[in-house]
Amino acid sequence: MEDLRLPLLGFTAAYSGFIISFIKFSVLAPSALFTAYVILNEFIRLSSRVPRLPGPWGYPLLGSLPSIEGKVNSDEYRKWAGKYGDVFQLQLGNTTAVVVNSAAAARALFITQREATNGRPIFYVLHKKVQRGGPVTSIGTSPWDDSCKRRRKVAATALNKTSVESYLPLIHPLTTLIQRVEDVKDLHSDLLLSEIIYIEEQIAAFRDVSTNYSNYIPILRPLNTIADFLGFHTGTHMADVGKRRHAYHAALQENLRREIALGIDRPCIQGNVLKDPESKGLSEGELLSVSLSMMAGADTTKRSIMWAMLLLAHRQDIQEKAYQAIVEFEGGRLLESQDVAHTKIEYLEALTKEIGRYFVVLRLALPKATHSYVDWQGSTIPPQTLLFLNSWACSRDPSVFTDPNSFTPERWLDGDQTANRHQYAFGIGGRMCVASHVASKALYTVLLHLIAHFKMVPVEGASDDEVDPVAGLAVPGNHQAAPKARHKPRAHRRNAIGVNMIGS
Repeated sequence: MEDLRLPLLGFTAAYSGFIISFIKFSVLAPSALFTAYVILNEFIRLSSRVPRLPGPWGYPLLGSLPSIEGKVNSDEYRKWAGKYGDVFQLQLGNTTAVVVNSAAAARALFITQREATNGRPIFYVLHKKVQRGGPVTSIGTSPWDDSCKRRRKVAATALNKTSVESYLPLIHPLTTLIQRVEDVKDLHSDLLLSEIIYIEEQIAAFRDVSTNYSNYIPILRPLNTIADFLGFHTGTHMADVGKRRHAYHAALQENLRREIALGIDRPCIQGNVLKDPESKGLSEGELLSVSLSMMAGADTTKRSIMWAMLLLAHRQDIQEKAYQAIVEFEGGRLLESQDVAHTKIEYLEALTKEIGRYFVVLRLALPKATHSYVDWQGSTIPPQTLLFLNSWACSRDPSVFTDPNSFTPERWLDGDQTANRHQYAFGIGGRMCVASHVASKALYTVLLHLIAHFKMVPVEGASDDEVDPVAGLAVPGNHQAAPKARHKPRAHRRNAIGVNMIGS
């Protein structure tokens, strides 16, 4: 019996030793691999920093992401500029980003060195997952190349002042589409409109430079692949959004072509693009890129309108002054006219500009990338470096805007003093938004109609903090406000300019 027990004890000891060794290996091997990855990644991360350019060093793997988590990034960068200077670097995960925080620095980099700063970054989420590396992307998110230059040229022609004037007749038939309140309460009844609203909101989320950490932390990307495999569908959802976006733009463009061929089309931006002889050399994908660009801009216009309504509800003095400017324009005949978009009411134009300055919907603008080497005070920023124009900080630059934290439309009525007051909401330099004129005109026209026909007041229990451009954000980061305002029809104007549409 003892002869059998000894081999059994030996086998048990050997098996136990194997199990212990296996457990040690299972724990130590991944730990060793992870440690090696962190060390290698840290070497790569730190070696990508721009020499002699100040900025925080951040944390291993994450960079400065933990420092800005849960905060309004643009305002945090504005504060950091007090410590590191107008231009500083930080690292978002492995990605080195250079942030420009003053009007003077913006001119030095994006005007003086405009060709070198005309690039756009390639983001993992938007370009590689949503668009699957495909050629169709908006002009604003396209790298700087000959194709982008051609698309910008055609779009700029369709968006110049003369072209924009031709689109104004569209306003009148559009008013008939909303003659009853119940028509706009449930947008899901129009399947195409519902699809466009949903997909454009998804695209805006995927373009967000503050929340999509897979853009900056490479180790998250295989984890997303594993999530797809397990059925969470994060990556497949992104690709599906990209396909659906392409599909409805292609369908809308084909329908517009048929209308042009039949001679029944109405003036519109994409129609002008298709008719422009310069567009004959553009591929179908490039034409769709222009269409994508025009619709993408609707997201920022929407948020500007939301902020404007909220501000006017809380600032009755400004609302009343704007209303009086409308009533007194051309002896009061404006409110009886159908042609209001051609007007030029100085105070209303100033109000439109101040809304763009004070709230700055795209607070870090559209991210740029250096196209070639860029110089800044002894530092040389290499090509393909991520650049952020902090439009929020530039719009609050005290060297340009007196008392920048106050909402003062009158600052735009000071004659020559407005010459250096750039609208940073549209960016600056060679990649400035080509639709700035039409966007401003659209906001002006909407404000004119709203103020002329409604008195906006806060809802009961509303707080003044809701109109603060930082505290009033519904979610930390660059997201839409959550306006809480009531629109009370001005009784004596209820039937003017078709406003009986909302009086019911």
